[in-house]
Amino acid sequence: MLNRRHRILTTEDFRHVLRRGKKTSVTGGVVAVLRTSPGQPFRCGFVVSKIAGNAVARNSIKRRLRAACLLLAEQYPGCEVVVRADQRALSVSVDAWHQQLSVALEKLVSS
Repeated sequence: MLNRRHRILTTEDFRHVLRRGKKTSVTGGVVAVLRTSPGQPFRCGFVVSKIAGNAVARNSIKRRLRAACLLLAEQYPGCEVVVRADQRALSVSVDAWHQQLSVALEKLVSS
């Protein structure tokens, strides 16, 4: 489970990352990454709308995303990530999310 300090919780923080962060498309959604100071912890948040399915489907997507981000938290300190998932996200496994998010973070952090 992701620690509270690794989660983006407020609407203002979500907006900040989505407006100022760099974005890339992945299978199952869009990833926005904002680089903060290296002393800050890795933080992530998820936006899963009703178009992705019922509550069970949306929660399943969020569980997979949390598990994938848990593996990334130590590799990318000082990054804030927001994932906007769509209806294709339900077919993506935890390993696939981890791989896609790793590639997206590497691409967006290095540029």
